[in-house]
Amino acid sequence: MPSRWEIMEVLRRFGPMSTSEIADALGVWTDDISRALRTLEGIGKIKRVGKKPGKRKKMSIVWQLSDYVLYWLERNGFSSFYDIPYVQRKEEEYFQRFGRRFKRWD
Repeated sequence: MPSRWEIMEVLRRFGPMSTSEIADALGVWTDDISRALRTLEGIGKIKRVGKKPGKRKKMSIVWQLSDYVLYWLERNGFSSFYDIPYVQRKEEEYFQRFGRRFKRWD
């Protein structure tokens, strides 16, 4: 199960993506991230920007980071979510719990 930070980082890095594209980038099933996407939308971190055909010709929601989140990152001089001290602490907790660090894209 990917963290919310990994989902937001993939959107920051690659721009608007469909649910299935996010799942592919994170190496998980679409169903595994649907709840996290709805939660992130509910707290205003991401927003829906449309739909496009996904796997099995089913329409997939396209997501992107909210304008405020992008502004906040830029205003505070962070080039990645992983640069934020709070996220670094959360990654350590995640590592202790699941035995892996957050996924990175080089």
